[in-house]
Amino acid sequence: MSELQAYLSEGQALDTLIKSEGLSAQINKLREWQCRRLLTSHQNLYAQKQFAPAMDFFTKELYGPNDFSQRDKDIEKALPLMESALSDRTLETFGIALQLNTLSYRLDLE
Repeated sequence: MSELQAYLSEGQALDTLIKSEGLSAQINKLREWQCRRLLTSHQNLYAQKQFAPAMDFFTKELYGPNDFSQRDKDIEKALPLMESALSDRTLETFGIALQLNTLSYRLDLE
């Protein structure tokens, strides 16, 4: 198992735990609150054209109160091709994103 696959699998396992423990609604409320807080606290950045798309991407595609299980399945399916086709630098950045995703799951569960 590659390092990227390990990060992805850990995030998927935490997502499964959240669902099996019946915590999805609570976690989604927390994530919704966190996203609102982020956008409110950094409203000055969000109002700037160059930062708004990144903040939207974070709150809607990476962290927000959504079910990301299909996204993660799609990544899992594409990962072998990604690892053979993408540069080491790109894969390193992607690995950091997967690590942050897993860390977010862990912190949300605390």
